[in-house]
Amino acid sequence: MHRGVAGVRFETQGRRIVGVADEPTNLDGAHNAPPWSAHGKEPCRYVFWRDNEVFGAAEWLGKARSVGTLPTAVYGTFDWLRGVGLMSASGMFVVQAETCAVDKLEIKNAAAAFASSTERALVLTALGHARLTVDGAKTFSDVTNELPSAVLLGRAGGDLHVSTGTDELFVVNAQGISRAGKRLEYRPHNEPPPDPEDRWPAEHGTTSPLEAAVTNGLLLPSGEALAADGGLVARVSLETGRATEILRFGSEGETCMPVAVSDRALVVCEVGRRASVIDAGSGQVERSFDIEREVVWDRFVAVDGEALGFIGSCDGRNPAPPVDVVSSASAASASTQRSPIFCARTTSGTWVEHTLEAADATDLLAWIPRSDGGAVALVAVPGTFLHGVASVETRGSLRVVRVARNAPPLDVSTYMYETPKLVSRALRVLPDGSIEGWLSSGHSAAGQMAITIDSAGRARQHPLPARTSTLAASGRFALVRTDDNRYFESTDFGRSFQPIDPPPGRQSEPVAASAVGGQIGSLLRIGWGAQTQATPPEPTAVEHTPMLSRRIPPVVRLGCRFSGPPASSRISDGFGLGFTKTPMPQMAPGRISLAGAFYVPWRNVPHSLAGNAEFVFVPLLDLAAPVQRASVPLSRLESNERMSYEIRLGFVLDGTTAWPVAAERFSRCPAALVDEAGLTVPFGECVDDPTVGVAVDGRVFFMHAETTNTTRGRATIKISTAALTADRSGKTNRRGTNLEPLATHYVSVGIYPYKYAAGVRGKTPVLVAIDAAGSATLAPIDPARGTLGPEETLVSLDKLKPGNDAQCSEAPDDVRVLFPFTSEIGLAAKGLPGVRDSEHGGLAIIRWSSRRACLDAIDMSVHDERHEADFSLHIAQGPVRKLVARFDKPHQGKGTLAIITYGTEVRQPVVCEGASP
Repeated sequence: MHRGVAGVRFETQGRRIVGVADEPTNLDGAHNAPPWSAHGKEPCRYVFWRDNEVFGAAEWLGKARSVGTLPTAVYGTFDWLRGVGLMSASGMFVVQAETCAVDKLEIKNAAAAFASSTERALVLTALGHARLTVDGAKTFSDVTNELPSAVLLGRAGGDLHVSTGTDELFVVNAQGISRAGKRLEYRPHNEPPPDPEDRWPAEHGTTSPLEAAVTNGLLLPSGEALAADGGLVARVSLETGRATEILRFGSEGETCMPVAVSDRALVVCEVGRRASVIDAGSGQVERSFDIEREVVWDRFVAVDGEALGFIGSCDGRNPAPPVDVVSSASAASASTQRSPIFCARTTSGTWVEHTLEAADATDLLAWIPRSDGGAVALVAVPGTFLHGVASVETRGSLRVVRVARNAPPLDVSTYMYETPKLVSRALRVLPDGSIEGWLSSGHSAAGQMAITIDSAGRARQHPLPARTSTLAASGRFALVRTDDNRYFESTDFGRSFQPIDPPPGRQSEPVAASAVGGQIGSLLRIGWGAQTQATPPEPTAVEHTPMLSRRIPPVVRLGCRFSGPPASSRISDGFGLGFTKTPMPQMAPGRISLAGAFYVPWRNVPHSLAGNAEFVFVPLLDLAAPVQRASVPLSRLESNERMSYEIRLGFVLDGTTAWPVAAERFSRCPAALVDEAGLTVPFGECVDDPTVGVAVDGRVFFMHAETTNTTRGRATIKISTAALTADRSGKTNRRGTNLEPLATHYVSVGIYPYKYAAGVRGKTPVLVAIDAAGSATLAPIDPARGTLGPEETLVSLDKLKPGNDAQCSEAPDDVRVLFPFTSEIGLAAKGLPGVRDSEHGGLAIIRWSSRRACLDAIDMSVHDERHEADFSLHIAQGPVRKLVARFDKPHQGKGTLAIITYGTEVRQPVVCEGASP
């Protein structure tokens, strides 16, 4: 028996769904209480959630009731001492199995947690520390030295298993903490134990044998399937889901796919510049092809049960078409053209080469192999009619079929939007010479159409089900989902479609299809035709998915009011950012995060290094909000560097101000340009995005928390340092690194809801972690080694006060912190009519301690309805809309609302006087 959640709860036994719960619907996930807290029918033995609403039930399919609502959405779960632990951006909560009470865990700075009994549990923090309790969370001891760089927690029996970022493994049990003698394989909480009869290798554990069979499989006469995952090929039982025999392990980076010809099963593989055809029974290589060119079209074409062909020469050469009239029109879309040479396999295992004449090669759309070694070339001639050429022409064993690309009802897409495949099964030739299958379509919502071309070359398009939105096809099999959540299947190349039962729960898109079955969302459907209904099902209600996730409300809101009328300057026809004496020429714009925009010449040559980049930006934390401009030759970029259309910035706290530094995104570093423009402090190269730093005695200490590109369940916090140059113009700074890595700390991936800030206390740099509820913790940084010291709790951000408040006089325990926030600090609704905080956040300088949090300066993005006509999801490139306020002497809460947009500058004085949750 297996249990799962796909919008609703359901149970399966073998391949059959044996039970589906009615309510509640649209669930996101589930977790069952650990064995020590659930012995019978506790009311919350099973816990479910939908966004931030939590439900509990005594039985898996039993009645579930709402037991609470969290401040923010649930993103993870864990076993806890007396129930199910829930992880959210605003902290950790636990649902008690016996009472269904939802309690917040008062564990500061927790990124991961796990229990192994009612008494023993381990917590990992967002600053890389490990805390252990053996008395049911009454007390916690710091065991960071015994568990250095702990990142992943699990349980086996009564023992906690801990893996580290350095691949060390530990066991925590009643005897204490010990290093594991052998490697521990982490298994998610609800995953069944390894099946000793399943030969599927553990290194392919991210894909199950059944999933590989459904997405890349071949159905065998015995009822089993050949499945492929990378270079692994295995025989899979569709009854048990086990891999019963491994046929091929393959090499690293290899991709394989099983195919069937008239007399046997084959496996085609590709690795590097070599493609091979292998006999699935003997494992012997039947044919290999040395490939000259990269993948620009499908490698092989198969008609399952009949024939196989290689797109290219029989000796492996795959030359480009003599004239590629399609791809020359766009560098971004792949051409639909194919190699003018094709190699087809005969039933005896020999291969026959076919070459298309140049007149047809430029319009070649597809090759189709035949079992006798012959081939059919499908040519799509531009236009709506054929002029001066025959529809069908036979040249020995090569048959050329020509159709007009746009002849009704056809509308063959000019570009190929799909990724090239190792094996294409799109078309086949029938004994009478007619063709049926799938072609890319320029007018179908699904991007494909089902066609038949008779022996005389006359084309016919078969209709898809009404309101088709998604189609997944492979050979004669296809799955369709419609806009009104109906599902259909085809087993005859789209000639006809039959309605089928929808998957349980949340409606998902068809992902893949094969002769074995289809994948819809995360669920696998085995077989074809067995669930066909005589009458169409009633359409289900269409689910509306919000385009943006629900925004987390601010922890604290700043109260501000207008203190004077606005002043503005405008120029008509101004394409550039801000007011200029003469209009700027229209150029391709790019965004500079929190600062402004840049413009580069556009000459239909992407990433051209000719001409100048024009920078327009507003300095940070400057109440005057001046617009600064700079022109930098694009030739400053080296030949291997490319411009991104968004320049990211890191930030450095230097006393009472903040300096931007160039940050790298998508491996594109703009330092050579932005340093010379005077926008950023030059360090010779880019820091990682995101990065925040602090200057101490002429040096800068950078902190970068990597919360997205995580591997093996671990994230990283990197500490580096650099000398702070006195020349901030960048014009005298030579290329070359000034950055020196100090330390890399491995932490749990549970840090991703946290925001990180950099600060200084005295002459010691510190790292601060803040969650969505405003809870904050700091750890001092060793300036020489980059190690993190003991954690200290800071007062919650919701206690923030303006820096000129009577309670905010300087104190020895203050930590001056630079906090790059998103939604944690907002604006009060009153005081600034038409102005509200935005989801893009800003920068705040805060004096923080265990007793108070005092805001000294803030530079935050805002929306201003008075000067902003469009609140669409797309954020226009470049315009600056921000509020700057300072609370240090002599400013005392004075601020400026600045709107810098196309040809316009508006500034209005404001006063900020308080803050409240």
